[in-house]
Amino acid sequence: MAPRRGATLSGFRGLLEFDWYQNTVKVIRHHEPVTDVSSMEGANSHFGGDDILAENFIAMIREGAQSLAPLEAGLRSVYACLAVKESVETGRFIDVRQFGNT
Repeated sequence: MAPRRGATLSGFRGLLEFDWYQNTVKVIRHHEPVTDVSSMEGANSHFGGDDILAENFIAMIREGAQSLAPLEAGLRSVYACLAVKESVETGRFIDVRQFGNT
């Protein structure tokens, strides 16, 4: 199996797939005979997102800029990842815990 790193989001209307190694984004529409594949240009990892976050972090320290990735977004991501892990392990759909809710 070839190395793979990315993300896949699947829902009722379609599927969205990111492939970081191929620098592509694929959109499959479930209710239409359409599949779009876009190539993302540039040599930066995560399509340049890492550089943008690093620049933002420096601007936060030097200029008091607002964070592009606040702690709340990170916690939401963690909750989603934990739900995916549990779903894979149990073979069941898992509700994603929402930030701020117990």
